[in-house]
Amino acid sequence: MTHSYKLSRRIARLRVPMLAAALIAFGACDSGDSLSPESSTLPDQGLETGSQALPVDAPEFATAFAGGIPIGTSDQPLSQYGSRYNGSLQVIWPGLLRDELAAIKARGGKVVLSMAGNEKYYKDGSGHFSMTKWKQRIDRYKGVNFDAY
Repeated sequence: MTHSYKLSRRIARLRVPMLAAALIAFGACDSGDSLSPESSTLPDQGLETGSQALPVDAPEFATAFAGGIPIGTSDQPLSQYGSRYNGSLQVIWPGLLRDELAAIKARGGKVVLSMAGNEKYYKDGSGHFSMTKWKQRIDRYKGVNFDAY
């Protein structure tokens, strides 16, 4: 009984700071509706040069932006790059690698290559990591020129 009484006193001492934090947060909010922008808050549609306005072109793909976090699925088809997803984890055969990377780059995508493939290919019979098997898997990519990427 005594223990629960002590616990309730500890919680009660936090009531005033929590109430003050909530009041400050609500008081700092703007009373205007932030979900419906006014005409004064809309961005400019072009850059002014003298008396002419230059139009601002919208990007062809929203994923053409080089920064950001790649979003996608593992081993996703090439047709999915650019519309909704811009990244993927791929295992691409060395002979097809340059063509696939060029197509992904053209669609504004990013890719994480798993050159060694599934871990079953570089583990020994008892399930331990084998450096020799892993090197054999990676050595398949020695002749591929990655300079363009």
